[in-house]
Amino acid sequence: MSLEVNRRDFLKIIFKTTSAAAVSGVLPYWPREALTRPVMDPIELGFDSGNYLIDINFDWYSQDLPTFRELLNLTDLSAKEQRERLEEDKWRFEHIVLDPDHWYLHEIQDFLDSEVELDDLGPWQAMTYTQYAPGLEIYDHMDQQDADRLGLLLTECCHPGSDFVGVKFLGDPKELNFDLQKLGMNLWIQENCDG
Repeated sequence: MSLEVNRRDFLKIIFKTTSAAAVSGVLPYWPREALTRPVMDPIELGFDSGNYLIDINFDWYSQDLPTFRELLNLTDLSAKEQRERLEEDKWRFEHIVLDPDHWYLHEIQDFLDSEVELDDLGPWQAMTYTQYAPGLEIYDHMDQQDADRLGLLLTECCHPGSDFVGVKFLGDPKELNFDLQKLGMNLWIQENCDG
């Protein structure tokens, strides 16, 4: 996935566009009704060593995690609204205020402006900032029957103590791209990569 493609555009490209190869007839399985969509280059993904869908161009150094202010959706709220919303998340900052029962916004400004760490997020949310995010986004927006037919399986916490969440492919990688074409998904999966 290109670093310039944001999440909303990523899903639009996959589900609402077609590739030049499909329009030219090179991809014979493409649904006829999908040929009238705007033409875009397909999104390219791959597999890690465990057959989980990944962004093959993922770069940890380009990741910007949100601040706590952004994570908690406080940016456009008044001071009173922020305080009310923060009461629900007081556990996140009660260790840095003088009195957790009587705290003030000015006491936690540095905390709110600090960047979250992956450990501050739930497993699913944390994985959306990793190379596994595209698989999760696609799976989340697919019809469940289509995901099952493709051999895509949502895996959450594959062993005790794990926070891993990803989409595993169970099937023949050579058939997957044909099956994606049949669904009219503008997506290409590289078979031989190891994230």
